[in-house]
Amino acid sequence: MKNFVWISFAGLIALGGCGSEEVTYIVPAEAQQACLRDVAKVTHNNDVAFVTGKPVENGADLTIGVGPQRAPWRCIAVTGGGTTGIASLTNEGAM
Repeated sequence: MKNFVWISFAGLIALGGCGSEEVTYIVPAEAQQACLRDVAKVTHNNDVAFVTGKPVENGADLTIGVGPQRAPWRCIAVTGGGTTGIASLTNEGAM
């Protein structure tokens, strides 16, 4: 069973005179590959790319871009190489 290792870097960003803290996470390649693979299967589209991710209990919560427009999809990569919670993040059909 593989364990995820998280490394974070905190930086201060000054925008318009106000500061905020931003944390960047390095998502393990295994988590990225699992989500890329499974989102491609669900969407029937092999044009997928890793967008962003953050740690969650027992894995990582990733956003995967699909198609040339990089429509956002959510995917939870779990320890051990599996995925769950694959869902579109677009508000399709909403008025």
